[in-house]
Amino acid sequence: MSRISTIGPETEDKLLMYFNGELSRKIKLFEKSKNRKWPDEYYYTLYSTSYVKANRNSNGISDPTGNRATKLADLTKCLSDDYFYFKQLGKTLKEVLQSLNDGDIYLIQVHLGIIKKSITEAAAELNISYSKARKKSIKLIRLLDRKISGVVVNEN
Repeated sequence: MSRISTIGPETEDKLLMYFNGELSRKIKLFEKSKNRKWPDEYYYTLYSTSYVKANRNSNGISDPTGNRATKLADLTKCLSDDYFYFKQLGKTLKEVLQSLNDGDIYLIQVHLGIIKKSITEAAAELNISYSKARKKSIKLIRLLDRKISGVVVNEN
């Protein structure tokens, strides 16, 4: 797999996640945990040991339970954001890849190293020249990079 200098390595990583099914596994994992209700024991701080300085209110009284509740709410929000991001990413990749033909998807998979063939072998199978296959695979990866970089967290 050769890196394309104008795109980030995370684009290729996200495409690999999509093609090997890891993206759908992440979506299912985050879907289970996005609306998680934390048990009461998670808020109970009487026997816990804090190794960091406790936040204090303006009256000088520490509120470790409130601090813990805030951290759990923040964690829940992060899990929810991750779920919506990966769901939108999967939806975007699916739409873009459905608009491509099988030869284009084959070139992308060869470029990413999912299919253990060289671009030369793929070009021969598709009856196109090596330079055309290489340019086309780079063009397709850049297209996917633009689409992936446009994915934002949208909870609607």
